[in-house]
Amino acid sequence: EEEKADLGLKERQIIQKALSDAQRHVSSLSDLVGQRRKYFNKALSEKTQFLMAVFQATSQIQQHEHKIMFREHICLLPDDVSKQVKTCKSAQASLKTYQNEVTGLWAQGRELMKGVTEQEKSEILGKLQELQSVYDTVLQKCSHRLQELEKNLVSRKHFKEDFDKACHWLKQADIITFPEINLMNETAELHTQLAKYKHILEQSPEYENLLLSLQRTGQAILPTLNEVDHSYLDEKLHALPLQFNVIVDLAKDKFYKVQEAMLARKEYASLIELTSQSLRDLEDQFSRMSQIPGHLSVEEAMSLQDGWRALGGEVAGLTEAVDELNQKKESFRSTGQPWQPDKMPQLITLYLR
Repeated sequence: EEEKADLGLKERQIIQKALSDAQRHVSSLSDLVGQRRKYFNKALSEKTQFLMAVFQATSQIQQHEHKIMFREHICLLPDDVSKQVKTCKSAQASLKTYQNEVTGLWAQGRELMKGVTEQEKSEILGKLQELQSVYDTVLQKCSHRLQELEKNLVSRKHFKEDFDKACHWLKQADIITFPEINLMNETAELHTQLAKYKHILEQSPEYENLLLSLQRTGQAILPTLNEVDHSYLDEKLHALPLQFNVIVDLAKDKFYKVQEAMLARKEYASLIELTSQSLRDLEDQFSRMSQIPGHLSVEEAMSLQDGWRALGGEVAGLTEAVDELNQKKESFRSTGQPWQPDKMPQLITLYLR
């Protein structure tokens, strides 16, 4: 202003105009800076929000991966595997809903890449590719895991059916073979017991093959199990064959013992019958020979004497059979077996006569 006082009117006007133009230019620059600041702030905000959305989507997809794979081991029981299948299917369904979100983020990213620097374009594209890679990988893992679980569900069902079948047979066979043989039972009861032992022995090859199949399948299952299920199945796979061998050995031993006892009873009964019949025949001969005529010739007397001598020899021969029967009777009585008390006294009485 002090300088203007020394200037002329025209010079003052020129200076004033220059100052006004400068002021307007400054104001224009200030407005432009403000607009650019707003634009950059908006762009920065949109980019920040976009990157945050990509990060959140990636994080949520990875959480689904954790749900799918958090229990890496496959359960032993089919019901538990079925629950794993349901969990995996639920995670897969939820994961597929993210496809729209991933597609939307790609569209948003393409819009953001318009009018930005190459460095920013590279950053946005890199984040989108990372998101897509995570999504595709998790979806693939989910599909693979579901197939694995469904396959194992089928095999676990078959394994459990065979396992339960083997355990049921072993339990029933153990019930039959565990009790001691009761030789005091009647022969009919021994027949029933013998049939049961025979049935076990006839079935044993089938169940031996079943146990071998369970061993092969079980060994393949073990690596997929957690520590608790692994310990349980491993113990069973070792115990079942041992139990099977014990039961089959018992069945064989008791089968032969019962069979031997029944044969001994049959021989005893046959010997009683044969000896009794022989004694009755001798008694009939004795009765006929006792009817001696009043007058005998020398030849007839000698013949009769030979007959009595032969009869005595036959009686003496039966003594050995009677003694053997007495021994068998005492053996049966000592073990509590039926010894036919209704027939033996009759036989002894007949013999003594």
